[in-house]
Amino acid sequence: MNETNNSKNIEKLEKKVEQTVQKVDIATEIIKEQKVENKELKKEISKLKRIENKARTSALIFKDQFNKSLFTAIVTASGLILAFSWQAVISELISKFLPTTPYQSKLLQAIIVTFIVVIVILIFSRFQKKEN
Repeated sequence: MNETNNSKNIEKLEKKVEQTVQKVDIATEIIKEQKVENKELKKEISKLKRIENKARTSALIFKDQFNKSLFTAIVTASGLILAFSWQAVISELISKFLPTTPYQSKLLQAIIVTFIVVIVILIFSRFQKKEN
């Protein structure tokens, strides 16, 4: 009877071992699947980070270009206002100190303003080159 009990116990133990081996196999498969999923997730995260970096870079470039354009527009508008105010001054000076016809006065005024603007553009171009 002892042998029968021992053999039953051995069979029970073998069944438990077999069940445990099956559970271990299932757990191993699950771990393998999770590793594959983790690799895929890491690839996806890496891809999203690259996209985020490109988006940030593009946003910074856009912001910089926008600020430059806005600055240029403000300076241009200010220059136009300044030109109109100097136009009256130059016109008065020419009519006061040089006896000319209205046509000659306008021509002389245009030449003087053109000369001043060209000099200002050259000066600002040099500053721009130094910045770059």
